[in-house]
Amino acid sequence: MTAPVAGLRSPAAVVLPLAALAWAATVLLPHAPDAGHPALAGWAVMVVAMMLPPALPMLGVLRALVARRRAPGLLVAAGATAFVGVWTVTGALLIGAADAVRSGVAAVPWLAAHPAVVAGAVVGAAGAYQFGPWKDRCLTACRSPRGFAARHWHGENPVVDVATLAGAYALSCAGCCVALMGVAVVVDGAAGAVALPVMVTLALVMAAERLLPRGRRLVRPVGAVLLGTGALLVLGPLLAGLLSG
Repeated sequence: MTAPVAGLRSPAAVVLPLAALAWAATVLLPHAPDAGHPALAGWAVMVVAMMLPPALPMLGVLRALVARRRAPGLLVAAGATAFVGVWTVTGALLIGAADAVRSGVAAVPWLAAHPAVVAGAVVGAAGAYQFGPWKDRCLTACRSPRGFAARHWHGENPVVDVATLAGAYALSCAGCCVALMGVAVVVDGAAGAVALPVMVTLALVMAAERLLPRGRRLVRPVGAVLLGTGALLVLGPLLAGLLSG
């Protein structure tokens, strides 16, 4: 290994402790007095906890590309910031959609009295997304960060190239994982004892799909589990109403 590469700190040495701190903050955030759903700052913390560690292969590609540039550590940090920034914008859209759904549900007394039905619809939609072509296409891109280097690294302006590469990679990851992160928004908003285990499970699933050699094989089974869970959540209140009637 050449001296410039050897002297550049590994992204994992920074990202993993940062993610551990973000997970600690995620545990504490739902207990805030006004925590009905994650605010944008809380979402950014969730992104660092759940999405940044699986992006380490992309950050490793950036590290290799900028190893002989001036301030390589800052360039890798700029890439990580661009990645989190794209996911923060995605979070703003998801949180806005959640607020719109919440307002619509409040206007329908039966749905307001049966929040599990709405949660089940979200979980079921995430399950259906697992079987769609967009999920497959984005997962393929997300599992191959070197392809982004070939398309977006030109070397003339490393700051722009790093931000563009990391941003494009984040968009592919958003396309791959946005439905599962939507479930995380629902779970985080519901809080309760079930929230943290479900969020940890979602984080592990998203990481496994993207990083494990056979991670693609998890996509359809996870989709089937989500579809089944969503159906149970939706049908439960309906069946209870029929039986009580």
